[in-house]
Amino acid sequence: MFCRNCGKELCEQAYVCPDCGCLVSNVTKAKEETSVIARVRDEMEKKSLLKIFLMISFAFLCAALMFAFFAVVDLGMDINVDAHYSYSYKDIYAYAYGYTFLRTEYVIPACILTLLALGTGIVSFVFGLKEETKESMKLISIFNFMLCVAMTGISIFMLCYI
Repeated sequence: MFCRNCGKELCEQAYVCPDCGCLVSNVTKAKEETSVIARVRDEMEKKSLLKIFLMISFAFLCAALMFAFFAVVDLGMDINVDAHYSYSYKDIYAYAYGYTFLRTEYVIPACILTLLALGTGIVSFVFGLKEETKESMKLISIFNFMLCVAMTGISIFMLCYI
């Protein structure tokens, strides 16, 4: 390839002539390459955002499930006569009739974490439904969204039960 201004021989990858500084015809090719690189970079950023939101949503779901489990399970509360614990009517009734009451100190954090998981789950669901996303990531985002909706239903039930 030769420079159209000074006629000096150039390598094929040259964008500017080193002698006269004239732009070579490869400039449009360079612009195309940079636009392709920019598109690939944008796609990778979107995929990484999807992964980040999926991980955050899953972490909120796990924490909400942990608090929901603690709300249902009576953590070491024995109905023994103990000088350090005063029993309420509710505790004795639960022991006598086999009922378990939800522990309110765990239900509220479980509901808050569930709402956070639902919010991030919706965002990951929307990112996952983009047409350039892989099928596996689409399925993972749909599954995550379904888990968030199910946990929201459980949280609403727990709120109604306390």
